[in-house]
Amino acid sequence: MGVLMRDRKKFVNAFLTCAAVASLLSGCASLDRIPMSSFEPFSDNYNQIMFKFRAESASLTYPEGSKEAEATRMEWLEEYLKLNNMCKQGYEIIERKTVVKAASFVGIAHTIYYTGKCTDGPSSK
Repeated sequence: MGVLMRDRKKFVNAFLTCAAVASLLSGCASLDRIPMSSFEPFSDNYNQIMFKFRAESASLTYPEGSKEAEATRMEWLEEYLKLNNMCKQGYEIIERKTVVKAASFVGIAHTIYYTGKCTDGPSSK
């Protein structure tokens, strides 16, 4: 009986540790936005409100080609738009370029460049 209690205690401790780590990691994406991305609003020649968004991608964190990582990048973009009171009616990505930044034994790091425009016209600011 003593062995079972020790094993159960180890299991509970391992489970709680994993739950705590998962909880911490889920909050990391929002913390990563500032060091791993940038945002620049601008207007084109027709006074259309537009933006440039850059996001860093590494093979282990937010890998290129991952739907989950792309969703996180779009969350970062939407946070920038919200903070800058832009694109309240939505936005459209009109260009996406991926550039290889580095390659190593752990994988390839990319920088992803997005150009977008607000779908609600010049009055979106």
